[in-house]
Amino acid sequence: MSSSTKDKERPPAHILTKLPSVKVPLVLRHGDKQWQMMYLGNDSRPRFECAGWKIFVNDNNLKEGDACIFEVMESSPQILKLDVVVIRNTMDLPPALLSKIQSKGRHRRQP
Repeated sequence: MSSSTKDKERPPAHILTKLPSVKVPLVLRHGDKQWQMMYLGNDSRPRFECAGWKIFVNDNNLKEGDACIFEVMESSPQILKLDVVVIRNTMDLPPALLSKIQSKGRHRRQP
């Protein structure tokens, strides 16, 4: 796996302080569906477990230009729960809004 692929599972640096610093079960919720995977908070590069993230990306048909907004619903040493909002084709957003999204996390190409 290339380093750019690995970076897709990594939360933006500004949110890491709000997440557990241990390996915990992670639940992503988007709409009425949930995806379970592990959050590897105890790793030198905290991130979502790759296989689970790829399933989430595929199930939600994420494409280049889409963005995900994560809301922490629960964060403890036992579990991490995040609500996810998907914004389709951010390239069509007004420049002022697009710059706000890009300033909070990297705009990354999805597989």
